[in-house]
Amino acid sequence: MIAHNVQNLSLRQFRDILVPVIEPAEDAERRVAQLHSRFVGRISKEVLVQLEKLFTDLKVVDGLNNLDAYELNGKTSNAHRRAQWRHTGNVKNDTLTLKHQALLSYIADLEKHIASLQAEDSSTKKQLRDECEQLKSDFAVCDKITKIGKQFVKNFQGKESISGSI
Repeated sequence: MIAHNVQNLSLRQFRDILVPVIEPAEDAERRVAQLHSRFVGRISKEVLVQLEKLFTDLKVVDGLNNLDAYELNGKTSNAHRRAQWRHTGNVKNDTLTLKHQALLSYIADLEKHIASLQAEDSSTKKQLRDECEQLKSDFAVCDKITKIGKQFVKNFQGKESISGSI
């Protein structure tokens, strides 16, 4: 589910942000698809593997399945939840508190990772803008050289026609 959401959201974000910046426009979709593929691959290799391991280690899915089963029987569910969420004051032996702390720690790590990805994203945007400006500058120079070359050819042809008529 997370992989699906990351892939769909990031593709839309990649298109919105990068397509207007990439030159030439005909090549923009292909380059955005390549960047998106690398981004999703990196997320799949790093973040999703860690999330899956965390959910497996903490038995989150089993706990959710147990809660679903308890919800079928309301009295059992309510009694179980009251016992489960009651604060005991003994953090060392309270596995639920320890699991909660591990989740909070992992969420903080994910937030740091997201912040670094956002910084990398803004750096990539700046680099793309700089490259775009450099290409525009290069094209302007090429246009000037082309005009000078055409003028030179016209002047040369004019001299040839004058010397040929003499």
